[in-house]
Amino acid sequence: MKVAVIHIDSHSLQLTLATLAEDGTIAILGDFCQDAGISERISREGHLDPESVAVVVAGLKSFRHIVRQQTGLDQFKVYGTSGLGRAPNAKQFLDRVQQAVDVPATVLSANDEVAYSYLANHDTIPPSPGQMLVTVEVGGDGTRIAVGDGERLLEVFTVHHGASTLTRKFLNSLAPSPEDCLQLSEFLNEKLNLDAVKKTIGSRSFTLVSAGRNITALVNMAQGSSDHDRSRVHGSTLSLETIYEWYCLLARTPVNQRAEFPGLPLALAQVILAGAGLHLFVMDKLGIGETVVSDNGIRHGMVRELLGLERPFQ
Repeated sequence: MKVAVIHIDSHSLQLTLATLAEDGTIAILGDFCQDAGISERISREGHLDPESVAVVVAGLKSFRHIVRQQTGLDQFKVYGTSGLGRAPNAKQFLDRVQQAVDVPATVLSANDEVAYSYLANHDTIPPSPGQMLVTVEVGGDGTRIAVGDGERLLEVFTVHHGASTLTRKFLNSLAPSPEDCLQLSEFLNEKLNLDAVKKTIGSRSFTLVSAGRNITALVNMAQGSSDHDRSRVHGSTLSLETIYEWYCLLARTPVNQRAEFPGLPLALAQVILAGAGLHLFVMDKLGIGETVVSDNGIRHGMVRELLGLERPFQ
């Protein structure tokens, strides 16, 4: 069985081709990503601007060409991040998407995004025996946290504040000031209450897995690598101290100079500061000093579902 999944998220377009091997494992046949920067070009009224739509449509057409070259494809699905559904011109955008790929796009709910992210990671980065698994994915328009026990997804938590939304609110200048960073920190402490997450975890130990392009970029930056190598990134670890050091360095560096850091894509140069801040906040509030980094995204969870692997709902 062979499947193709396109995911339209806040920063990029992603295509994954996969098949189910005879031994029941998933073989990734191809993983493609194109920067789109949708959330960086949303109007104050929440509209997706024409330039963003044009970039997305062009990227989707190139992905459609790749998909058409596949033989024996059983399923082809297109999904959009939950934030797209909040745009006033979402219907017009989704119509353009369907015209580009000949497949209707489904906008995910925030809870579905959390579930797919957990599904993508619970067996590729399993916790130690007896530990719970907590996944956090920082997107452009939201932060998604899941708490589970093995294959069982126990609770999902979604916050409609992501790297892009917080950048527009607090860090929307070429050189954010210390006061801007302080306002961001105060906002997170006031608005992002993780007590429910901690209550679900209780007294049990857990492994924290962090996903999303912000955290994988931080891995590449910490390792000084300009080339993204999945085998090096997936399963690596970052300490709270390392993320904090990069947060401070990014805060001192104007946006137009950040892309000089090896491993930081230009598309993330403005939002990476807020992204790092969100990961720091979650780790600090959960009282954990190290996170395992995942290169698996929401689309990898979708692939598992399409290939007939059960979703981890109770």
